[in-house]
Amino acid sequence: MRGGDPRDEWEFQIDKKECRVVNGWRSGAALFVDGVEVVRNTQLFSIRGNKPLLTTEVEGEATATKRVEIYVRAISGVTIHVRIDGYPLQEGFV
Repeated sequence: MRGGDPRDEWEFQIDKKECRVVNGWRSGAALFVDGVEVVRNTQLFSIRGNKPLLTTEVEGEATATKRVEIYVRAISGVTIHVRIDGYPLQEGFV
């Protein structure tokens, strides 16, 4: 297949750490924290997005570890839902 790897990107923060989720059509989904890739998944994701595609732990303030779960849903476009220690960063998928 020719051409680049079309991708979507979302940004958020965990404490003062810059986080970015990148989803490429060919390269899969990855979470970057302060510019460093911490987890990647190349599996296809669910239409419903009811199971996390990416799960990892990120060191927060005062070395408190935060569990990060990223749910990805694809219907007509790709949207994500982020949970930190079980609490949503936003309502629904964005």
